[in-house]
Amino acid sequence: MKHESTEEDKLTITESEIDFENWITKDFISPQLKSKLTESQILIVPTEGFREYKGPVFPVKTEEIFHYIKSNINNELIVDICTEDSQYRELALHSNLIVLGEFLVKTVALTIFLAVLSNYIYDNYVKKGSADSIVRLAITVERGKKKSVRVEYEGQASGFNQVSDKIKEIIHEGKK
Repeated sequence: MKHESTEEDKLTITESEIDFENWITKDFISPQLKSKLTESQILIVPTEGFREYKGPVFPVKTEEIFHYIKSNINNELIVDICTEDSQYRELALHSNLIVLGEFLVKTVALTIFLAVLSNYIYDNYVKKGSADSIVRLAITVERGKKKSVRVEYEGQASGFNQVSDKIKEIIHEGKK
């Protein structure tokens, strides 16, 4: 495990066995949705349950992030949200922390995904005067069957671009 941090930014990288198969075989995924999600290279995945609610939940603005990513990646890459439309629920926690969510990404899509996510953070926070806002996100990069790397970032919005370069370097060099 590699762990790097400053006073305000924290980047944690760990090995993981979570992959696309783990998510698309969840109880809340229908056979029809499973078939559709199998084609994806980028999945926005939920948190399973919050307090007394047991179903999948997503951070506020997940649909906004989904549409931003979808409209800014090439047509050969497929992005989707890992839940049935009827089960989609957003969780609004009132805090200064901006939770962007959890993403599952195949290695082939990582560079483009990180560039688009960096642009989203820049366009929606840095450019609008919220560069010091703290963002939190997790990205699991699937390298093969049951062989993934989980990256967690919590830090200033303005620092994510540099962090994304570090993530690419670590993943593409095969470091952990």
